[in-house]
Amino acid sequence: MPCLICRDSKTIKAHLIPKAFAREVQVGKAHAIVRDSGEYADTQSGIWDRDILCRDCDNTIGKWEGGAKQSLDALRADAAGKPEGIHRLAGTRGDDIIRFLAALLWKYASTKPALGRIQLGPYRAILEDISFRGTPIHSSVNAVGFRLRREQGDDGVFAYRAPQFDRKSGINMVRLMVGGVVFFVKLDQRVPSDAIFREGGMAGQTDLPYWLAPAPMFEEFTRGRDLANRGELSLFLDRQAGLEPSK
Repeated sequence: MPCLICRDSKTIKAHLIPKAFAREVQVGKAHAIVRDSGEYADTQSGIWDRDILCRDCDNTIGKWEGGAKQSLDALRADAAGKPEGIHRLAGTRGDDIIRFLAALLWKYASTKPALGRIQLGPYRAILEDISFRGTPIHSSVNAVGFRLRREQGDDGVFAYRAPQFDRKSGINMVRLMVGGVVFFVKLDQRVPSDAIFREGGMAGQTDLPYWLAPAPMFEEFTRGRDLANRGELSLFLDRQAGLEPSK
């Protein structure tokens, strides 16, 4: 099948969530992919689609993905021991993280419905230009990130979450979680009225702003915690960790 970007080369197996981020949440040799229905499947490398990108185009956004992995590792270390509130990660450009997020959202807007496709309307083309062609960040696109602090106060990663639509302060957004950070990506011409984006918006920032907040304030933590503590998913996690013998 031809690549959706260059329309020429043959497509490859492209991971929707980059493999490096998927592997962060492995327990043993696999991790659980949980659907909205509560059903789950186990995988070693995450969800992929072999019908959207060729190798060269996948490598084009790979530089944003690799840079984001290093930056989010550094962000977690930077957040350790700091008080809740807004902080900045020196040396990480906000636009680079937005380009990473734009590429991830484009992949989810281009994949099959069964793999979690989201509808982005005209923003699919805007995000394609931002991520694959390096065009300036459109004024309607911005993002904020929240590093979630669990009670243990550690710097680990407990889950990732595929993109989901959300609406905050009357603004259209997409939320997702990778690298231990919950991101809200604004896809809206309007400017948010609250301080979250005014103080923590990434666009144009030379030192990446991020918020440090308690994990129990976010459904990404509470839903994952509840699922991991009950039923078959709990047994799966125990088996992967070697706490429960396989049957």
